[in-house]
Amino acid sequence: MSIIDASFQSAIRPEVFNEDNEFDADLVAKALGVSIATVAKMIGKPADTVRRRKNAPGLQDGLGHLALIYSDLVALHAGDRDAAMRWLNSPNRALKERERPRTLLERGQLDVIDALVDSLKRRQPL
Repeated sequence: MSIIDASFQSAIRPEVFNEDNEFDADLVAKALGVSIATVAKMIGKPADTVRRRKNAPGLQDGLGHLALIYSDLVALHAGDRDAAMRWLNSPNRALKERERPRTLLERGQLDVIDALVDSLKRRQPL
């Protein structure tokens, strides 16, 4: 049985779930094009723990947050993962010193990315 609510799961791209319908750190890392160590840093967990227990219950909230950000970005780019990754890796004028959104993700500043993605969803500038 999945620990992920069905209504929430339908908003998330399927490539981040393992065969048991759990978020998997390897799959989230692959989707975002980063290492497991980077995913660990993004969600504030020790890299060794994330490497060993890729779908542990204690990781599900953080992995789910990253999976939702990833899924929203791909949806905002009409399902084009490559376009979403270009946006994530490009300097953004809405960010201080035109930082890349990926840099914020890598620092674990998910709240700033959430605000950026939310503004894109509403098509409103920050």
